[in-house]
Amino acid sequence: MFEVPTLRGGGVVLRPWSLADVPAVLAAATDPYIPEVTTVPATGGAVAAQAYVARQWDRARSGQGYSFAICEPDTAVGQIGLWPRDDVASVGYWLVPAARGRGLAARALDVLVAWATANGHDALELFVEPWNEASIATARRCGFVERETVVAHHHAGSEARDAIRMSRP
Repeated sequence: MFEVPTLRGGGVVLRPWSLADVPAVLAAATDPYIPEVTTVPATGGAVAAQAYVARQWDRARSGQGYSFAICEPDTAVGQIGLWPRDDVASVGYWLVPAARGRGLAARALDVLVAWATANGHDALELFVEPWNEASIATARRCGFVERETVVAHHHAGSEARDAIRMSRP
């Protein structure tokens, strides 16, 4: 079981999800890509969004990882997570469309990386589709470098998609 702490830095707050964050989940669902590659529901309205929040709580309780709401300052505008495995921890993030373009994802990633490394997660990686230049640039700003392209890394809908594996040296 993991306890999701509240982390602050760079003008952002990373905190556990709450039901008050349902509007952020609904806003994320307006971007067709987010529901395609995450568990954000594409349909179902507030009930499905509440179930998404409950799944984030379950991930910590079951020991799967840490799912944080990215807040600016008190309003959730995205998600960032850390998913530990034996030798490496994976990181993933998304922002609602209205929160993009201001460096918020990089600031959230910096806060998460600092906390993760301070808590023994020295090996961090993330996977980004090759076309997602904004996410690649965010990861680079936070010290991640491209390592390899993984063919058919994940599925988006029924389509197998490649991803660039990025890690911190």
